[in-house]
Amino acid sequence: MDVGIGGINIGVTALDRAVASYRGVLGLKLLFSEPAHRDARFQIGGVNFGVISHDISNPEAAAFTGGDAGLNLAVADLEAAVIELEARGAAPAAGGPP
Repeated sequence: MDVGIGGINIGVTALDRAVASYRGVLGLKLLFSEPAHRDARFQIGGVNFGVISHDISNPEAAAFTGGDAGLNLAVADLEAAVIELEARGAAPAAGGPP
């Protein structure tokens, strides 16, 4: 059996900010954004990447949103990627690439 990633979802607290960051700063292709459903989908290569905004006043949703989720992206040239992302307004995280 060949197993691959069909999609990845992460919880966010603000859908509009997440869409702006992933689309505007990282340049990911936005497939759709449905604020009424608190959901947006992007495409990275052949994988769908979703961000889902949860009502943080709901304790169960708040726990999910605050969980330990992450997305790791690979680039061929790290230094060039850092320069490009900084030009788009991103700042490296503390302890990140030089």
